[in-house]
Formats: sequence, structure tokens, C-alpha cells
Amino acid sequence: MQQSFFTFLTNYSIPNFISKTENIKKLSMEQKLSLALQICYFTENGFLYDEEDQLKDYLKQLTADSNQEVRVLIANQLKSSRNLPHEVALKLAFDINKVAVPIITYSPQLTDSDLIQILDDIKEANKLVALTQRNNLSEEICFKIFSMKDLNLIINVIKNPTSQVSFELYRVLINAYHKDRSFLTALSLRNGLDDKTLRKLALELDAEAKKNIIRHFNLHVNRSTTPFCPTNITYFEDHPLHEKENELRKRVDQLYSQNSLNNAIIIHFLCKGDLYSFLYSISKLSEIPFSQVKFIILNHLYTEEFKKLFYSSGLPTNFMAAIQAILNAIIIGVKEGENTNKENFSSSMRRFIKENKIDRKMEGMSYLMKLITRR
Repeated sequence: MQQSFFTFLTNYSIPNFISKTENIKKLSMEQKLSLALQICYFTENGFLYDEEDQLKDYLKQLTADSNQEVRVLIANQLKSSRNLPHEVALKLAFDINKVAVPIITYSPQLTDSDLIQILDDIKEANKLVALTQRNNLSEEICFKIFSMKDLNLIINVIKNPTSQVSFELYRVLINAYHKDRSFLTALSLRNGLDDKTLRKLALELDAEAKKNIIRHFNLHVNRSTTPFCPTNITYFEDHPLHEKENELRKRVDQLYSQNSLNNAIIIHFLCKGDLYSFLYSISKLSEIPFSQVKFIILNHLYTEEFKKLFYSSGLPTNFMAAIQAILNAIIIGVKEGENTNKENFSSSMRRFIKENKIDRKMEGMSYLMKLITRR
């Protein structure tokens, strides 16, 4: 047996005693662990030519072995490997804690879709905590974790210096958890969350949260309230903070209850700069939370996620590209600090279309521009 292992290590060949894959189940524990170490070595360093398929097959068999020691060894050896087959990484992520935790924490082979599946299907606390400790958690995954409303997981994400938490997500979290000391402590240690950002956040929080944040971080801010603007998407909240927001929601709710919330009205909202009513209408028709509609439009405007949202709202599909262009213009204006409102919305849109050479011949754009420019 020792000679067989020596041959494998020196000539990159499979040991003689497992020349038939079905023999793996008959190996002793010592042989399985030795084989697993060798397979991990060659996996980490790249599969070798004609051995590749065979090595993959052995790896799949070993990760299905009934003895957890073998699976634990493989998970720890290959937790950071970019050569670990995706299907094997995903299988290990749903194994027992000892196997799953290192894979969930470190494996670069797990995609955002995999992580969402884990968050949806797994309930073990250790695995969920492991997920919050991954490097470079995307904003989408952070949003998914925050939506679970588990404060321990939220605090772990805040403590993770590489997690991608947007300004909008900070604002939602602070409004919800500003009374919790552990949350505030994690927030105070957060990289990149300096006094300037905190002062900007404080201006957009509800009254009680604003008071607590100012006191906790000893901030000096201009206490004047930010006026509500139905065109500025960054100020929209899941729960209305201004009377004007309540009025706009009541109007949409009434139209919805009377079965009068049709495509013409929703498109009219958009073309008159009332982005708030446009988003809220989509939320009503698609039955997707307002905050999620906002998040998708802000962060996933040209993805399948937006397409699904658009289709579920019932808006005309042939107008989608034109509506995306208008929404993109609004978002770019907001990010560049342009003070777009209902009064200057028409001129801002005309300028954006011209400066960015948007094809006015795309289906629906001519109709939308007529509505935008009409007094």
C-alpha cells in the first residue's frame, strides 16, 4: 500500500488499490483520509490532464462518504480553493456544521444565488453566522440578511469590514435598531462610516432615531428637516415620514381599490416626475414591498430581477427599455447631486436624453417624451 501511495505522489497517478472507483467504499478509514489528502492536494493545484475526470469522481465520492471525518478534512483543505467544483462546494455547504461552516465562510465557489438559497433553506445559527463573515458580501446579500430581521446576523454583517452596506440600507437599519446598544457599538466600529456620513444619515432618519444617533455619536448637525421630493428616490422610505407621502399613497390606494390603477396612470406618474407614486403603484400591483421595488430599481435596473418586477406589474413590455432609460436618467441625476424635482423634471430629462445620445426612436420613447414635455 505504501508503494502505491508513493507512486501516486511522484508520478501523479491514482493508487493501485483504488483503480476501480467502486472500491472506495471498501477502503479503511486510514486509506480514505490519505486518499482525501492527496485528492485535495491535486485539486488545489489544478486537476492534471487525463486524471481530471477521475479525480473529480473520487472527490465527489469522498464528499458523500458516511464518515464525517473525511468530509471535514476535505472541507477544511479546500475551503478557499477556486478549483473545487461548484456542485461539490454547494453540497458541502448543506452538510453538518463541521463540514459546512468552513465552506460557507470561505469558499469563492458559492455564488450569490447559492447564498440566497442557503439563507432561505438553512436554519442552523452557526451556518448563518458563517455566511455573515464572508469576504465582500454583496449589497444584495446584505439586503437579504437584513430582511430576515435577525439582529445578531445584522450586527455580524455590520462588524464585517468588507460587507457592502449602502447608504439606504444604513438608514433603514438605524431607523429600526437605534435603541439597541450592541447595534450602535457595531456601527461605531464600522469602517468608512465617518462623522460626515453619520451627519448625512441623521438628517434623513425619523425623529427618535435621529435624536439617539446624534446623542450616541455626539454629532453636530443642521437640524432643519429635508423637504420631501417625489422625484428623489434616495429619500423614499418603506414607511412614510412626510404627510405628502401619505397623500400620494392614499391616492394610489384609492385608484387601486377602484380598479382604476392602469398603465396610463402609472406611466403618467413617471413622466411628470412623481417617481414616488410610480414606485408605489408598482409595489401595489406586483405585491412586492415598496423598499424592495426601490432597491431593485436603484441597484438592478438592467438585470433579470428588474424584468421580473416589470412583468409582474403588468406595464407594457414594449415600453420597458424606454422606461429603463427614464429611470436611469433620474438615478444618475440623483447620484450626481442634481436637484431634480417636479418643476424642472422636463428640462432635466430632455438634457439627459440629448447628452447621453439616447435613441429617441426606441419603442415608447417618443410617447414618453411627449408626456414629459407636455405642460
